[in-house]
Amino acid sequence: MRVPSTILSKCWTGLGISLLLFLSVSALAEDETDPNVIFQKMFARYQALETYSGEGVITSESTSERGTRRTERTFSIKLKKPNQYLITFKQTSTSETGVAYKTKQGAVWSDGTQRLLYLGPDNYFRAPTDERAISMAVMFGGSDQIIAALFFPSLASLNVPLRMNALVLEKAEAINGEDCYVISGLIEHGARRTVWISKSSFSFIQTGFTATSSPGTVTTYRSDDLLDMLSKQRGFPVGEASRQKMREILQQEDAAIDKGQSTSVTTQTYTPIASPDFTDADLSYTPPAGAVIRDSLIIRMSSAESKPGLPPSLPSTP
Repeated sequence: MRVPSTILSKCWTGLGISLLLFLSVSALAEDETDPNVIFQKMFARYQALETYSGEGVITSESTSERGTRRTERTFSIKLKKPNQYLITFKQTSTSETGVAYKTKQGAVWSDGTQRLLYLGPDNYFRAPTDERAISMAVMFGGSDQIIAALFFPSLASLNVPLRMNALVLEKAEAINGEDCYVISGLIEHGARRTVWISKSSFSFIQTGFTATSSPGTVTTYRSDDLLDMLSKQRGFPVGEASRQKMREILQQEDAAIDKGQSTSVTTQTYTPIASPDFTDADLSYTPPAGAVIRDSLIIRMSSAESKPGLPPSLPSTP
């Protein structure tokens, strides 16, 4: 019996569509199991956004022979392209004995024409660049840089996931009800960082890392920018010789603070991507009355921070 050509045509068409669907699903599944492709989709997701709104929390626990020291940093992030943002933050630190010895809060923001950082009445700072403003907020206020660096191409130097290599897709895991890919990779100094990326939206949901230090080692990442600023505060001329001197001073301070081995575990968790409309008022911040803008940052340690055995509350973010 001869099959009509119209029926054969429909069969071949149906088979072709099924084959295309199969190949598409197979390709999609392959892409979603490749950590490099997952990262590229995440980067593309944030680059395509015009606005971003979210909240997050960073928890750090450092355990040594003296006990466990805990720091919690909460923050709210509002971003708008090309160059407006408002990040507010609060940091609370607890000593090894469980006593809360430091609480501070502030904000970093830009209206597109100037970048401002507020850490208190004595530390209201006009920053020359967005990179400087965001990084100073992280170092001295407990703020966050990862989401802003994913969102703004100009902040690529602060983009922690972009600096990860040798990526490994470890497993799948749910974080606060969000199904995520769990990917680990190497960063500076050979440390390994793990990130959780949403399967449905490719939102950056969580990251974490563990750092172990031995007596006399420097565990806090010190950029040249920070070393130059500390040099100026101590009256040293800016340059590589002063940076090396500051590294030696900070290493001595670290050794005095922690004479035994310690382990620090840090976890950063974020809400999934939201992209609302913002007005200029939504991205503005008004410091308390009497705050005076300075052109350089003045860091004043509280009396609690200067007590023996209590370290400065600089976050150690590789």
